[in-house]
Amino acid sequence: MSYLALVSCCVIFIILTERYRNISLYFTIIIALVFPFIADTSTWDWFYFVKTYSVIIPVIVFSLAQSEYYYEWIWLERFHPYIPTATRLILALNIAEGGVLLFTLGQYSTALLCLILIFTIPKFIFTEKQNLGFENIIWIIGYSYCFILGFMFYPEDTNFFFPGLMAIFVPIIFCLIMRDWNVWLTFRVYSIYFILILDVIFSQGDFLIFELVNNSNFAPENRINTTVESGFKIVSSLLVVVIIWKYITTIWHTKNQSSVAYNGG
Repeated sequence: MSYLALVSCCVIFIILTERYRNISLYFTIIIALVFPFIADTSTWDWFYFVKTYSVIIPVIVFSLAQSEYYYEWIWLERFHPYIPTATRLILALNIAEGGVLLFTLGQYSTALLCLILIFTIPKFIFTEKQNLGFENIIWIIGYSYCFILGFMFYPEDTNFFFPGLMAIFVPIIFCLIMRDWNVWLTFRVYSIYFILILDVIFSQGDFLIFELVNNSNFAPENRINTTVESGFKIVSSLLVVVIIWKYITTIWHTKNQSSVAYNGG
């Protein structure tokens, strides 16, 4: 029941933030302001510190860019051309965090995949529904794959294993249902934000909220397997090739279209 409750609450949270965007902006700003005062950081390691603060900033950017105020406040117009670039930078830093972790864990082929993902981040666009995203399923698969391996091969016992995987798969499921991959990044950010809020508000002292969805199957000795690890290294190498090929063909196709348009074709 704890697993079902967590997933259900995450789904509801994402639906509400997507539907009531102005309220989401207010909520995001309030949480960002009170966060330093209510969080119990005594048990945090460096990775969780970086991860936490790298979530708060993009959530504020997303909430503002998707609210009604984005096109109503004239002073925001000057920032509009820079929002996609800023988002790419934030996403690149997010991937770099995972890449550093994978490198320290000896997952060199997957760390290389993270590096490739950074250099091949797709171009962001604003859709008619004011979602900031892109249509590149292969890239999203590569990104999700890297973070799954980051959780799987993390050498210490952690109660974030199930919440972390949930924050990867729930946005993908939403995209499949909606048949729109442009919403993936927004739902990915808000799913991580949901996990952060729960941990900050409800994990205090010896009580850790995500211990409710932790069990022995998620222990390092049960999720780290040498044979499986070798298989993932091969998959990581293949994904590197596929993503690079996809990136090159996309650039080539774009240049050909530009050339045809320039020549009046």
